[in-house]
Amino acid sequence: LLARSLTSPAWLPASRAALSRRTSLLRATSTSADSTTTMMHPDDQALEVVNRQLTLYNKREVDPFMAVFTDDVHVSDAVTGAVIATSKAELRPRYVTRFSTPVHCELVARVALGNVVVDREIITGLVDGGVAECMATYVVDLQSMLISKITFVWRARTFGVSL
Repeated sequence: LLARSLTSPAWLPASRAALSRRTSLLRATSTSADSTTTMMHPDDQALEVVNRQLTLYNKREVDPFMAVFTDDVHVSDAVTGAVIATSKAELRPRYVTRFSTPVHCELVARVALGNVVVDREIITGLVDGGVAECMATYVVDLQSMLISKITFVWRARTFGVSL
């Protein structure tokens, strides 16, 4: 009896059964006739969108970059509460100006939970060679696969950087 409990705990058969049911459900869902996309975990979906946004930011091409946001994207400063933009149209001029410099974002760390992704970044190439640290929290609308909200925390690393 002791040997059995050490090698096969009482809860193991129930856990295996639950995992099997979940796997079967995922297979059934992902192979249904009306399914056109591969099933992805929400964390992976959000990461894919935010990673695309970072790649386009570093290419400094305004139109493709702006295409990753919902029309009613809300952008704010987490520390001051200041609203930076409440639409894609309001946000665009900020990046037209930003992309006129050799700006580059280096990803330091990233974490995701559901449709929320938090990036820790170092931004170089700002006006007058400025450098800033940033923590950006992105909320991704998983229906449209677009970013619907961004909250920034900024800290200048060089004197005179305007954020």
